[in-house]
Amino acid sequence: MILRQRVAAIVVKEDTVLLMHRINDGKEYYSFPGGGKEENESLETGALRELSEETTVDAIIDRLVYKVIWDSGDENYFYLCNYISGEPKLREDAEELKEMADGKQAYKPEWVYISDLPNTLLYQLEIRDLLIKDLKNGFLEHPQELFIKVEERRRI
Repeated sequence: MILRQRVAAIVVKEDTVLLMHRINDGKEYYSFPGGGKEENESLETGALRELSEETTVDAIIDRLVYKVIWDSGDENYFYLCNYISGEPKLREDAEELKEMADGKQAYKPEWVYISDLPNTLLYQLEIRDLLIKDLKNGFLEHPQELFIKVEERRRI
């Protein structure tokens, strides 16, 4: 039984990838722009909506490249997107701005050099490592599926 579906956009522009720089209760890391799929929306529409809300960057879906299935029943979908335009910033009505009000949270969308990814704390680490390999060697024709036990996920 699927409990929750999350979607994320992987936007590559020249030699950079669009990431969300996060500080969460003192822990600093990066994540892909994304979030929960809303009821009655497609996975693709959800990924583009989250990308717009969190970064104001315009892109179009190229294809699904990664699917993570957790033993908890949650699923994560990562879409490779073609950059169209825009400079990353939070949208004025973004929920993240409200979360930042207490000072314990920070969200900053930014372009990160692909060459810096191996040394970047980017969650999910399993996806980061696949992305590094695929950006170098080319993406597979079909989406890669990972089955991960929550207690075995990689954390630093």
